Amino acid sequence: MRSDGDGDLRQTGVMRFRSLFLVLGVVAASLGVAQAAPVRKIVPKGAVSFLSKPQRFAVWLPVKPTELQQSTTLDGGEKGSMYLLGAETQAISYGVMVFRYEKALDVSKPKTSIPTLDMMQNETLRFLSETLQSRRDIQLNGFAGREMTTTEGKDGRAFRIRIFLTPTGIYHLFSGGSKAQMQKQAAQIDKVFDSFRILPQ
Repeated sequence: MRSDGDGDLRQTGVMRFRSLFLVLGVVAASLGVAQAAPVRKIVPKGAVSFLSKPQRFAVWLPVKPTELQQSTTLDGGEKGSMYLLGAETQAISYGVMVFRYEKALDVSKPKTSIPTLDMMQNETLRFLSETLQSRRDIQLNGFAGREMTTTEGKDGRAFRIRIFLTPTGIYHLFSGGSKAQMQKQAAQIDKVFDSFRILPQ
């Protein structure tokens, strides 16, 4: 049974992040893209090491990425921001999205983190117009997260996505491409996903 407080939390989360997904649609189009952890310093051959101190994450990518950031006002008047890092090879699109907001989100307990992950999963799938293929709950140095894959959509793309919750923002790490290319490039995608680190918040 869900308490009224849980319902309010879920509704507040939907209101916050639906606005950010609308902003993302505009920003992503211009790209053509679809707790503390140490930064790994040994970069694999052919990879680009990227560190964002303002957004507090580090990741390896196969090519040099492009950054975009936009501030927005969420439903209810709260200020927020959406950051997007995108990188594209001939076969696969990679990206990191960071949603930030002024008011801290309490995601330290399952009763708050799980509904938020459920909501973000549904909003992500709705935004991408994709169908969920698989999902599993994960963690990154104490931060609750979820990994999911989608089936190949009408646009010919499938996605692999990881979402992580922190008190000050939500991180999305994703890769997308045709199902055949996602399978062919699975080792490279694994390297990108395994390299992702959230820096001290």
